[in-house]
Amino acid sequence: MQMQKEIQFADNVILLDVGFLNGMANGLKNALENRLQRSLPSIDLVQWLSYIALDAGLRGGDNEIQVLLLHDAAEKELVGCLPSLLSELDGNACRDALGEFVFYAVNAAEMVDKEQLFTDLMTLAIDSANVKRLMLLPNHLQYADKVENALNKLASDKGGESCKKAVYFSLQPTTLPLPCQADSVVFSLAQAFGINPDEL
Repeated sequence: MQMQKEIQFADNVILLDVGFLNGMANGLKNALENRLQRSLPSIDLVQWLSYIALDAGLRGGDNEIQVLLLHDAAEKELVGCLPSLLSELDGNACRDALGEFVFYAVNAAEMVDKEQLFTDLMTLAIDSANVKRLMLLPNHLQYADKVENALNKLASDKGGESCKKAVYFSLQPTTLPLPCQADSVVFSLAQAFGINPDEL
């Protein structure tokens, strides 16, 4: 596959569908604002991604985290995030206490549909010897069970160990069993919104 030759994966990869973040994060923010009866801040993108990486088990302070932002032609920004513009994030990096986050905007419209591109990149990252930890944030409502099915097929074809580097983040529990760790995205977002656990 030509894509495999072009992509150099880091040790830690976050594969994020922009449509998932734009729809889910803002829907959750509105629901929490109504529940808590107060306004919530915009998401500090790097801080939130640090919470995701910590939830996935990443530790230390000198990590490289590659963030692949999958989007279509209509998606130009991460709504409710700072920074937000994909054009400004693409190719740039930001460092925090956990390490350096390097951002790449990947336009699915130039290749295939987003769900196919997501599963293709997921497969390449799982196959890559470079990748030690893969954090998956697909657009569940749009993809249905396609990512879960692809993960299970990978585990069946290559052995269950191959998928254990992946951590699957979702808003709600998945309907299918997974060959990898699964975690909720709610708690990391709540932290990013400045909400205490006892408020949930």
